[in-house]
Amino acid sequence: MKKLSALLLAVCICAGIAACATKDPATENLENPVVEVDSPEVIQKQLDIFILVPEGAENVRYSIISDEIAQADFTLDGVEYTERIQKTETLEDISGVYTTMEEEKDMMFSDYGYHIAYNADGDGISAWYDTLTGCSYSIYMKSGASESALQKVSEALIPAG
Repeated sequence: MKKLSALLLAVCICAGIAACATKDPATENLENPVVEVDSPEVIQKQLDIFILVPEGAENVRYSIISDEIAQADFTLDGVEYTERIQKTETLEDISGVYTTMEEEKDMMFSDYGYHIAYNADGDGISAWYDTLTGCSYSIYMKSGASESALQKVSEALIPAG
């Protein structure tokens, strides 16, 4: 009886391992929607979107998402950021961030209104719409978020300055 139980257990384990290794045919051939590019000039040529990063940004990497969103990942003052820009009719959430934020505030810089949301000393996001370019903008910081930190990086990117 012990040998039969051991054999059944071994068969169940093998079946479980085989089931975990099976690929889902629905996702097997999906392409990664993020394509890294060499420079902001490539983004401007392909999407007609001008993307810039704040002065002093380091480790800058550019990419295009789903042939419609410009993205720049960079480090500024030791904090990692992701900036996204997409041509839209009105302000849209293009951040790709679905975290519930504890604090939210509407801000103004010159004639530009923008919205910030953050978890104190955690992650945070700022978003705005530019009627001149017809684009939604978002900047996400992965740590150290505060009203002043989001204000500083947002106002470095908003063209009103």
